[in-house]
Amino acid sequence: MKVIKNINNNVAICEDSLGNEVVAFGKGIGFKEPPYDFDIKGIERTFYNVDSRYLDLVADADEDIMNVAMEIRDHVVRKGLITGNNLFFSLVDHISFALKRQKEGIQFTLPIKDDIRYKFPEEMDVGRFALKRIRERLKVILPADEACYIALNILNSETEASDKQEREARTIKEITEIISKETGLQINEESVSYSRFSSHMHYLLQKSDFGTESNYSDLLHTMRSSNEKEYQVALKVRDYLLEKNYGELSEDEILFLTLHITRLCQREN
Repeated sequence: MKVIKNINNNVAICEDSLGNEVVAFGKGIGFKEPPYDFDIKGIERTFYNVDSRYLDLVADADEDIMNVAMEIRDHVVRKGLITGNNLFFSLVDHISFALKRQKEGIQFTLPIKDDIRYKFPEEMDVGRFALKRIRERLKVILPADEACYIALNILNSETEASDKQEREARTIKEITEIISKETGLQINEESVSYSRFSSHMHYLLQKSDFGTESNYSDLLHTMRSSNEKEYQVALKVRDYLLEKNYGELSEDEILFLTLHITRLCQREN
């Protein structure tokens, strides 16, 4: 992973192997002067398509607050709620502001809090989970109504997630099921390796130039020889995407898909 801009010592803007811009989290990733290559094994989290207005926020954010926001975001993912790419960053922003309001004795009343409680139980569950984590990790007891604000934060993020993103999420889940079925592996969707695989798939599905000419035909031939099983799985994924009207994958894309499937299977195995 190539670091192109530091945000703080543990967060940086990077380019992945396909030239896609990504916000990466990893201990010491932003310590050196960019540009430079950072070992992908040291990367803990990656976020694609992050709104630039959140980057300055992360640069100044308290690390404990970011850790809590990550726990809340992971809880949202486990519940299967589909949200936008910026949820983690908006949670950092919201929690930071909530703690400041608490310290200054400022309280707001959310007029629609009763509607949120009754109409959106899953989001309210996340809000209550968030208050518990804030109390445990940050030693701050926020008012119970703050759960409604966090639920609203998640609802806004759900609105941000477009129909296209929802389609992509379903597609990636179905691709994961294909890989699991063909390899016989139970894939841990909360693992770092799966997060990287999912990020690659999101990028692949967003491309509009499927079917471009290959520049890696020799490498593809080598991959077919040394990773025949994973290559055959990649072909099944290619056929599935074609069936779902995503277009034809080029040989380059099949190569990179094979590489990512191989890496995922090795980590899961």
